[in-house]
Amino acid sequence: MSLPFKGRCALFVGVAALPAACGLPPVTTYSIYRTAGLTAAQWSAISKECKFEATKATATNTRGSAVISWHQIHRACAEAKGATFLFEVVMPQDKFEALERRCKAEAQAAVAGRPRTMQRDTDEEDFDNACTKREAGV
Repeated sequence: MSLPFKGRCALFVGVAALPAACGLPPVTTYSIYRTAGLTAAQWSAISKECKFEATKATATNTRGSAVISWHQIHRACAEAKGATFLFEVVMPQDKFEALERRCKAEAQAAVAGRPRTMQRDTDEEDFDNACTKREAGV
């Protein structure tokens, strides 16, 4: 019986950092947040700051020494600034970008015709996140 993996790939099944060793496209972890009440500019600044803090905090980690991962630090920082972590999606960038476009279009269609209010924006974000979760199989 032959394995569906080549050589060392069988040892790393499920490890997102090593798909290239198996001839698969590289994958990325995307953290999905609910950012209700934050403008796009505010969320962009928060996310940028939290990426910097997470990178700074984990820069000196050696393999196996990290007690807290980059994603955990980013999540804690974003939540401290008003975002709510919902779930993570791990997939190739091109697939995630296509999923993101589909879900944004679906969410916009769901709230189309409603006047622009904070509630409408929150509903649109909730529709988008629900679509992303459903389509990513989370």
